[in-house]
Amino acid sequence: MPGSTPLHIALFMAIFSDWEMQKYPPMITTSRKRLMNLARIKSPISYHRVITVLIDSGLIEYVPSYDPYQKTKIKFNILI
Repeated sequence: MPGSTPLHIALFMAIFSDWEMQKYPPMITTSRKRLMNLARIKSPISYHRVITVLIDSGLIEYVPSYDPYQKTKIKFNILI
């Protein structure tokens, strides 16, 4: 992806790592807090800026959960 920064790569790898830990399902469930921790992103603003770029570039599909008890769903477009 042209113009990607270390934050983009870190977040993509965090999503990939979570996908791997869940044994490669078509769609993973995770939380923003978990992804931020895995990618070492401290600010929610940075997280949303980077995840938006990943969505807009077509690498992932992102279904956010607005319920604190439900998890966010993410699907890789390029792998599955």
